[in-house]
Amino acid sequence: MRKLEEVLEDWEAVIGLEIHAELTTLDTKMFCGCKLEFGAEPNTHTCPVCLGMPGALPVPNRAAIESIVLAGLATNCDIEKHSMFYRKTYMYPDMSKNYQTTQGPVAFCMRGHLDLDVDGAAAKERVDLDGLEVGESRGNVTRTETGYTAHVGIERIHMEEDAGKLVHDPWIDQTRCDYNRCGVPLIEIVTEPDFRSAEEVIAYLEKLRSAGERMIVVTSAVPVHCRTALDHLGLTPYFERIIFAQELHREKKDPQLWRLSAEMMRVKPEDCTLYDDSVEACRGARAAGMRAVGVFDPFFAGTEPEMRAVCDRYIRSFDELL
Repeated sequence: MRKLEEVLEDWEAVIGLEIHAELTTLDTKMFCGCKLEFGAEPNTHTCPVCLGMPGALPVPNRAAIESIVLAGLATNCDIEKHSMFYRKTYMYPDMSKNYQTTQGPVAFCMRGHLDLDVDGAAAKERVDLDGLEVGESRGNVTRTETGYTAHVGIERIHMEEDAGKLVHDPWIDQTRCDYNRCGVPLIEIVTEPDFRSAEEVIAYLEKLRSAGERMIVVTSAVPVHCRTALDHLGLTPYFERIIFAQELHREKKDPQLWRLSAEMMRVKPEDCTLYDDSVEACRGARAAGMRAVGVFDPFFAGTEPEMRAVCDRYIRSFDELL
């Protein structure tokens, strides 16, 4: 029997991505005038439209569509003059309509692409470069002097709406529904299966980030330890800034830390999302007006029920966000 390593020598990774992004700069939901506000009291930003009541008439949010079109222009998409919405049925308690409004074959933005430059050691991961001279192409790659350029197709960028949130109270063993997020506009960027390595995926994410996504680190770790860890993992270039809580004389549980961090980046707290494994940090960020996504950590496994109650979302792996 062949070993796994031997089998993998004959295989090539073929990767396609679906990137979900929230439109955080809007004031109202996708199809109604309900306010977009994270951390508000449950079910205080709902109406017959986002709850799917009979006879309610949805009206598309012009600013949301403009944001999607801008994303399409940044990724070389064709902007469709005619688009369609569909209903995708889900029988989940956090979706009051029992369906999600989304887009299918005909979306706002179609047939886009990004060209990714891969060089150095990362270029060796591509197995179909053998025999290509500089300037020659095969498939979706073109050989360059230092590596290659990969042409990644984008099938579509479409709009869809978010669902509500389930909040479980372990003390009384009840699960309640908060429908404030029903109808929050999201965009989904769907690529063709054109990636052949993790390096290409990283290059793609860097391209998307350059189109407007900003990321920072806010930590209470020892500065030298934090920077060493980020450098070792190759993550430092992805973050615009590192803010150390001790330099602001605040703890992560203090809402003022998060307000000051947002102020330093010249953004509103309500336009920010925190990813953290500490329930105290998530509670502090929520109190400051930010959205909080709880991240599973075996060290804090005992706080998972509380994290699920405090956070807007709880994940065990970042793969859940793809």
